[in-house]
Amino acid sequence: MEKMNFEALASKYGLTVDFVKELHDKVVDKESLVRAVRMFANGTLPYDVAMAKEHINVAELRHQVAKNMWDFRKNKASKMKEAMEQHRKIVEYYNTCTSLTYRHKPNKAIRDVVFIKGGHLVAFGRFEPKQGGIYAANNEVMPEFRWNPHEILARLRKLNKAFYRQIKKAAFNSPKEWFDFNIKS
Repeated sequence: MEKMNFEALASKYGLTVDFVKELHDKVVDKESLVRAVRMFANGTLPYDVAMAKEHINVAELRHQVAKNMWDFRKNKASKMKEAMEQHRKIVEYYNTCTSLTYRHKPNKAIRDVVFIKGGHLVAFGRFEPKQGGIYAANNEVMPEFRWNPHEILARLRKLNKAFYRQIKKAAFNSPKEWFDFNIKS
């Protein structure tokens, strides 16, 4: 390459001419110099590799980058499948539970839901039109997930005492201290 091309390439990617010349000397396939400079500018050619004493095979590096991207996408897809399977298990579990729902008076779309299975409180949820979900749970599918039933029941008791009594009656196997709000001195 001519000196003019080194300068143009260096200015195009914001690098020094000396660095581009040094990279030119290390690249095995000289026609791939533009690719090597572009890879360095994009971050796919690490600084350690560019400044190492060994020669650089750009085609091999591009193949390695493509393989890493393929592996990343493959792992991402498998993690997505695992997450979908976990969500399916959660939905199946909560469909088998008894649910008590309290719809708020000003906005009927907002509702607090308590899930009970076998007389035990297993989860609390709040659902709004565009957001919401389970915010506390202690069961097989969501063990010890922000589980603090006494405080949550206190909030629900303040919200509506009739709904609270309905929960207390349905959760007959749950520990009694969750429902005890007497102030002890």
